[in-house]
Order: sequence, then structure tokens, then C-alpha cells
Amino acid sequence: MFCGGGGMSLGFAAIAQATGAFRLIGGVDINEVSLRTYEHNYGIPAQKIDVRELANSNKSLNKFLASLPEYDQKLPTILIGCAPCQGFTAHRKKNWDEPDIRNGLAFAGLLTVFQTPQMVFPMAIVADIVDYDTLRSCRNRAGSYFSIRSLCHMGVSAVGSALGFYVLALVGYDPKTSANTAAATLGMQIDLLVLPGVFFVVAAAILFRFPIDARRHAVIRRRLDRRAARIARDTRGAIGI
Repeated sequence: MFCGGGGMSLGFAAIAQATGAFRLIGGVDINEVSLRTYEHNYGIPAQKIDVRELANSNKSLNKFLASLPEYDQKLPTILIGCAPCQGFTAHRKKNWDEPDIRNGLAFAGLLTVFQTPQMVFPMAIVADIVDYDTLRSCRNRAGSYFSIRSLCHMGVSAVGSALGFYVLALVGYDPKTSANTAAATLGMQIDLLVLPGVFFVVAAAILFRFPIDARRHAVIRRRLDRRAARIARDTRGAIGI
């Protein structure tokens, strides 16, 4: 986000070149010159999108990610960005005593992170659980697992939205007016940034201990493949092929 000419991406690009640990897949900005510069520097697509649109719409964020040729939802995704900081400095020469609209972009960047819970609990994890269950139970219940995951996702979204609106009402924030008190504005920011961030970090900490890593999943897949090959061999023998 806020890719500019790619200054913040340079460090990741250097690590990627040295170790192969990262792969840059795309950038976002609203400045045409910056976008062309970024694409020239890194050879990857950069799109003209307002970060606030990504922050306010999970559909827009998913559409953006899907448009990136090298995006793979099975791999960890690192979101990097440097929001404009001019509005926060005390050295502004003009209108220093007035709120700066650019300050909201930093919050929009954080909100974009909280729009991506599927990156903490991706579908790939569900697939790993399905493989493990298939190995243990000898039954393929993928449909049930994915349905439960979708149901939980919708349920959490509904509860989270209701809780968010309740907190806004509790702190007295009115979105229809620009004359909210400082306490109401602070309450809104905590509601939209701090509370989701706490749940997000807790979920990430729990899932960090997910027991099926790449090595264990490879073992599970080998056993499933051997079982499938044995069943296919026995079936061919039973029908005399």
C-alpha cells in the first residue's frame, strides 16, 4: 500500500534476492507517476486504488488480490506500506492547527489488515484438516468442514458488526455529523482499530501453534496416496482387470 516508487519494497526485494524468502506481487497507490515508477523498478503490477476502498470493502480487497498474477492464498501474505505522515508533523507551515485529511490514510491502512482474517485462517488450513480427518476416519468429509468454516465466518462477521455498532453507540459517535466530541472520535478509532487488532493478534497466536506443518502434511499426503493406490489395485484385482 502507498507503494510510491517502491522505497519500502526495496528492503524486501533485497532480502528476496539474497534468500528467496519473499516475493513482491503488487503495489497500490493513487499517483500515476508513482505507479509507473514502481512497475518499472520491480516489474510487477501496480494498481490505482484508494486504500480507503480496500479498507471499507472486503470484496474490493479480495478482488484486488485475485487480480495479482502471483498471489497464492496458500502462502503467508505480508502487507507493507508507509502512509503519508505529513499530517502528523508539528512542522507543517500551512494550516498547522487544522485536521489533515491524510491522517485518516494511516487508519485506512490498518483497517485493510483487519479486512483479511482469511489470511490468518486461510482455506488451506481447512484443507489440511480435511486430509488429516480423511486419514483417521477413512471418510472424506471436506464438504462438512468447508461448510462449517463458511458458517463460522459469516457468524463472526455478523457478531463483529453488531458489536462494532454497539460500541459506536456506547461512545456516542454519530457518523452523520462532523461535530463529534474528542471522546467519541477516540472511541470510534478504538472500536475500528484496537478491538479488531486484539482479536486478530489472539487468533494469529493460537493458529501459530497449528500442529500440521509442511512436514506433517507431506506425511499425511503420502499415506493417503498409498491408501488410494492400494484401494485402486485391490479394485482392479476384484473385477479381474
